[in-house]
Amino acid sequence: MPFDNRKHLRNHFVLGFVPFGGDFDDFICPFISDMKRLEQGIVMNILKEDCWIVAGLGCITVELPQGNDLTGIKWHGAIKGCRTCLVAKENATDENLDIASISRYHHITDIQFEDMFAAPTLMQRSDIAKEYGLRNSLPVLDQLQRERHLQSPQDIYHIMAGIASKFLKLTIAMLSPDGEERFLKFWKSFEYPHQWSKLPNPISHIESFMMSDCLQLVMVMPFILNRSLTTNCFKSLILAKLQERTELQRNQVVNAIVRCWSIVAKCSQLAFKPSLTSSDYEELEKTLKIELQFLTWMFPDFVSLPNLHACLHLLQHARTFGTLTNTAVGIKEMVHRIFKNMVPHTNRKNVELDLLKRYTTLQSIRHLDWFIIEDSLEEDNEEPEVNSQSSRIQNIKLKKPVSAHNTMIKTNTEIFQSDLALSYSSFGFHASLINKSCKFYEGASYMQNEGYFEVKCHLHKNDVVTIQNGHDSRYAIIKVIFKHKGNDDHYYPFIYIDWFEDTNRKHAKLDCPLFILWRNDNSRRKIFPLTVVDEIHKTFFIHDCNARCQDGNHGLDNNRYLKNEFFFKAV
Repeated sequence: MPFDNRKHLRNHFVLGFVPFGGDFDDFICPFISDMKRLEQGIVMNILKEDCWIVAGLGCITVELPQGNDLTGIKWHGAIKGCRTCLVAKENATDENLDIASISRYHHITDIQFEDMFAAPTLMQRSDIAKEYGLRNSLPVLDQLQRERHLQSPQDIYHIMAGIASKFLKLTIAMLSPDGEERFLKFWKSFEYPHQWSKLPNPISHIESFMMSDCLQLVMVMPFILNRSLTTNCFKSLILAKLQERTELQRNQVVNAIVRCWSIVAKCSQLAFKPSLTSSDYEELEKTLKIELQFLTWMFPDFVSLPNLHACLHLLQHARTFGTLTNTAVGIKEMVHRIFKNMVPHTNRKNVELDLLKRYTTLQSIRHLDWFIIEDSLEEDNEEPEVNSQSSRIQNIKLKKPVSAHNTMIKTNTEIFQSDLALSYSSFGFHASLINKSCKFYEGASYMQNEGYFEVKCHLHKNDVVTIQNGHDSRYAIIKVIFKHKGNDDHYYPFIYIDWFEDTNRKHAKLDCPLFILWRNDNSRRKIFPLTVVDEIHKTFFIHDCNARCQDGNHGLDNNRYLKNEFFFKAV
């Protein structure tokens, strides 16, 4: 199944709900019974043919405490509470740990359990359990064929969101009243991706943030703090403690905090990357080590933090399962949160049955909605479909008309008409253009054929896209979308762009590439068919503000932009 399709709720199935206070071992018994049959093999009729099917348990992805339960390990508050290694709690974030030498292995854990059960007294059993961090009984899933430690990886969704949430609370707690006011000023004026839902105020509503909110905030916090933080933004006592701990000057402490946020954001981006190359594995290992060093160096709250220790095992999990997203539980956690919010509206007597009924009803309504309101969701000011210049892109619809005057684009110039003619030539129309007028729009939607499935894409003014220019892909920002009537009396869609140029330099604190936006450069082609767009909503650029930028209004003389390399999709 394609990775994006795995994130659809319709492709997830709820087996049941464990009632509050219920016994998970009792609940999971029917599942274990079925899995035992599959391990032995059963005959199934598939496409009118009898097939012999053998299956086994793949992997189990849960948060830290429940994951330890299912591997027979004590919780992370114990002396040895990691389900992947035997590290002592006080050394959990020691950067010199030799993970390979202290890792847990299935056959060795089996021997440890045997020694514990063979102990003649309860005191001796307790001592052995304490020595190895074992629970007093075997986990229920040991009835199945599995490698208990390898097939119970740490979940990046909980790990990264936990680190982000803790760091966010620490950062906000350090701010003085003036610092909070300044932070909120830049928070409100920041240029978020337009497809994001508006997040609540992180200072007053931090406790209501979901894990997905924290992960989303990680992508932009380095840039917001880079704009807003000064030495006067911190409480004097906290700033003095940070100076004493790090032996840095006041300005250097501010820069170090921004740098810490950029490292946390980079780790999250790499962890949620849908595919990894050999160089990505190396970068992931390097960045995770830097994150551990920086956070424990600056903030004592991160020393021995279980989430930070779990990051030491992410490289192994990534190599075992290909990527870390293959074992992430983002969708499951969102569903869990939805059902937790439903509980107060149930009779609170037979909650699990009530939730299953609600889930079945929601699934039925969702399937009906796809047919009932599929077309009604489109905006009222949508224009009729225009012709596509590529068989790969179809059903193009333009939205939100704007006047030519507001676009500040002159269509009657020789440069505009020449670029438009070049665009027509690119898809086989070489004749001189008869029609001159154009109609401008702020957005467009279309269906893109990806070979084995179709994706609905949305394009908007000010989106940064990738355009193939010769042998290279380059970044450009869309100033406007327009349609033009060709000589065959059909309308075709085009985009008018400004180019970004890579300076081959990086920002000192954020470690993001610096680009120059050429707004009034008429020496480069600016008009392309809409169908040349390679990637949408995968790259975001942030203005590299200076003192002339006020309240979200960027100085036009400053054309420096930062490529946001921290952007990722958690869910």
